[in-house]
Amino acid sequence: MKPPAGWTLAWADEFDVDGLPDSCAAFHRYQMLWTDSDIRFGIDGIEHLAYPRLDAGAAGAARVWPFDGPQFLLLDVAIGGDLDGPVDDSIFPVTMEVDYVRVHQEPKAG
Repeated sequence: MKPPAGWTLAWADEFDVDGLPDSCAAFHRYQMLWTDSDIRFGIDGIEHLAYPRLDAGAAGAARVWPFDGPQFLLLDVAIGGDLDGPVDDSIFPVTMEVDYVRVHQEPKAG
């Protein structure tokens, strides 16, 4: 798997790049750390992807960082599309079980 230009992708040895083998059988902690300089994603405390802010400095002046405005958190069961073939309707109804969602915001300096 090759990340987009500017991204860093660090798969830990114990992480299956095809997904979490027990993603439907066990709870996992999914993290997103959003700072002024980057956004980092992880699963169970292991960072897997970093998206750096690329619009800083003269070289990045034309690039856009769309994450300074209001954002929304969406939890969703996305089913369909062309990734894995047609959806078998016998799987319905489906459930997404969420134990908790935490959102933290660092206080602004000053």
